[in-house]
Amino acid sequence: MSNKGVSDVLIKTLEGLDPKDFKRFKHNLWDRGPITGQRLEKATVDDIVAMMVQAYFESNCGSVVSDILKKMNLNQLALNLEQDLQSGSSSGGAEGASFGTEYSAHGSSTSLSPFYFNTQITALQRELKKIIAVVATIVIVGAVLGAARGEPGGAAVAAAAAAAGEFASA
Repeated sequence: MSNKGVSDVLIKTLEGLDPKDFKRFKHNLWDRGPITGQRLEKATVDDIVAMMVQAYFESNCGSVVSDILKKMNLNQLALNLEQDLQSGSSSGGAEGASFGTEYSAHGSSTSLSPFYFNTQITALQRELKKIIAVVATIVIVGAVLGAARGEPGGAAVAAAAAAAGEFASA
């Protein structure tokens, strides 16, 4: 393994997934961000590893793949990947894997890479955009309802704000 890089190990691991699990892996990778679903949809294993290296850097890709495999309950495959990457790192391979700082939350060990928080922020930003879209829709509906009732513009905005407040408390 010492002559193989992280990318080679990741390719070997992902090629071992059946088509259904590979599709689930791509979906989980998209959820994690920053790689878009459109780029992942028809991507091959080689394409995905290349995108991951670009997004997370090669030294962090091992922890990303391992985390996703664990999330998919493919724990043995994740363990095998971690062992392959660690043995490559400890046997003098030029490119080893970094699994970051380990911490325990709710009884499980999670690996934190330097880009872990950035990917979580990206996912949160995606969710925030959805929330903003819903609030904007509520404001528009409130304004339309206020206008339909013949309320002046300020009252329409107040009606929209009240509708948004009702939505938030629901």
